[in-house]
Parts: sequence; structure tokens; C-alpha cells
Amino acid sequence: MQSTNKYKIKDPKDYKGSQVLINSDRLVFNAKHDSILMYSNESIGFSASGGIYFDTSSKTNKKNPSKFVINSPLIYLGLMDGEDNAKLANERIVLGHELRKWLNESLNMIEDLIDKLYSNYSVALGDGQSSSSDDNNIQWMDNFKEDSIQKLRDRLAIDKEDKITLVDPDKCAFLSKKVFTVK
Repeated sequence: MQSTNKYKIKDPKDYKGSQVLINSDRLVFNAKHDSILMYSNESIGFSASGGIYFDTSSKTNKKNPSKFVINSPLIYLGLMDGEDNAKLANERIVLGHELRKWLNESLNMIEDLIDKLYSNYSVALGDGQSSSSDDNNIQWMDNFKEDSIQKLRDRLAIDKEDKITLVDPDKCAFLSKKVFTVK
């Protein structure tokens, strides 16, 4: 899913309506005992020639530990290069735990396949002729491909017919459905 921001924040000089401008060499807002709250009907924009930093305390509090929370139905990190630099990122973020599980299953499956090939197939060395697999071995290999390999393809959201085409990324086990970034 790729879209662009429809709402553009107007420059203060172009805004028609009442507004408050505060212009100084430096501004400090400090809440001694509680919070700083900012609300807007449309957007809140932050812009800096340098960096923008969000810091939380490094103190550990079991009841209310420090955290940085972004609560939004969709989160985009970065903008795609382009004329207006307004195209949102379109690469999916990988869910690390899911990817690790999947890669581990893949490695286990490959290891299992090697063990099974070793114990189910034999090849004569020297002048001997390679033995052909019997019907049981063929059936085992077919079942292994249909069951085990297909399960991995399902988790990857690969088309079952051509076994190549990537289908709906929302059906992939380890792609985030909410977070996108630039590749």
C-alpha cells in the first residue's frame, strides 16, 4: 500500500486566519511536575536544519519504565526520492522474531533433508552402478516437498501454483503490516 500525504502544512506567511507566532533565538518549554501536551486538528510538524531528538530517561522504573511510543495505524520511516519528495516509503519492515524463527526452521529442514537423503539413498562407488530410488523413497520425497517445503512457501506468501510469484505481503509471516521504510 503506497499513498502520499494529502494534507500539506501551510507556511506561516501563506496561512489565512488567526495564528500565534513566537520568534526568538531560543525557546524553552519546561513542565516542572507533569507533562507538556500538544494537540492539533490536522498535523503537528517538526522541522530542523540539524537533528530532531526525542529522549526518555535511562532510569528503570518497573511500574512505569521509560519508553518511546508511536501510536498510529500506519508508520512510514523516510520519504522516497522524487520531484516533490512526498512519496511515502513502501518497503516493509521485517519482524525480527518471526524472521529468526523462519530461518531456523529452514536450517532445521535442510539439516533434516540431508539426514534423510543420507539414510534413504545410497550410491555405489568405484565401478559399481548408482542405485535408483525405490517407490517408497520417491513417495517420501514428494511428501516432503508437498508438506514441508510448501509450509515455508505459505509462510512467505508464495503463489501455490507457480511457486515463484509473491502474493499479498500481508499474508507473509514476517512482514510488518503497519511499519514501512525505504529500501
